[in-house]
Amino acid sequence: LSELIKVLWMCDFGGMFMPGMVGNDMLRIAGLARFMDDPRRAASSVMFARFMGISSIFVVASVSMVLARDIFYNANVFYFSFIVLACFIAGLVTIVIFPHWIDDLSARIFHGNAIFKRIHKLIQAILAFSNHKKIIGSTFVLCIINQLTRCFISFIIARALGVDIAFKYFCLFVPIVFVALMLPISIAGF
Repeated sequence: LSELIKVLWMCDFGGMFMPGMVGNDMLRIAGLARFMDDPRRAASSVMFARFMGISSIFVVASVSMVLARDIFYNANVFYFSFIVLACFIAGLVTIVIFPHWIDDLSARIFHGNAIFKRIHKLIQAILAFSNHKKIIGSTFVLCIINQLTRCFISFIIARALGVDIAFKYFCLFVPIVFVALMLPISIAGF
């Protein structure tokens, strides 16, 4: 476990000098692959963690859109948040309860070419997580707590600076900013 934590911390440090979060993920895959017999397992675990994190960002932002609906002048934005939230919940439920559907679909889409076969094998490695429903549930709850912690830290900093903004607005805008930081358009998202 200590070796794994060292690898993750080194990857976090190295990721600060790489574009967006993509560079960090690549370093994590390379670092974790040293401890696994199959590099696809390392890639699938990093991709699954990223999926859970992004899903939690969208859940927090969607719930915040409902709570902060007073700032939206257009009701369509309010309804859009419900659609986004429903799609992520449906996607997560599909992955957890019906992974064979996704496996069959990816087998039909990614057949023939050697690169497509590798993509299909990667999808199968990601779907292997569906056998661990408690881990998925606890990971998702921890990801939501992580997102809310980021919002709370920004809220506390704003209060310390004398800025009086309701917490629900931080829950709405901090996830959006964090998604923008993940894009590989600058070094470490800055």
